Amino acid sequence: MLHQHRVRLDAIITAFAAEVLESDLAQPLSYRNARGDNRKHFGSLLLHFFNHQTHHRGQAGPLLSQAGVDIGVTDLLEWLPDQH
Repeated sequence: MLHQHRVRLDAIITAFAAEVLESDLAQPLSYRNARGDNRKHFGSLLLHFFNHQTHHRGQAGPLLSQAGVDIGVTDLLEWLPDQH
């Protein structure tokens, strides 16, 4: 079930990223969160978005392992093909 949600969300993120223009990255973006109104650099917000996902995925692995779930190999170096 979680895998299906991840695949769906990744497709949404990929489609969104394909539409972002380089000129968009330099624009300010205004938004409101629980602390009030904010105005940030759009490119910096996107960087935060991707880094934040990595942060939470990094938290999930140890929690699942501590619960006895074998999450398999997560080291990127193991996934990269060897160069000969």
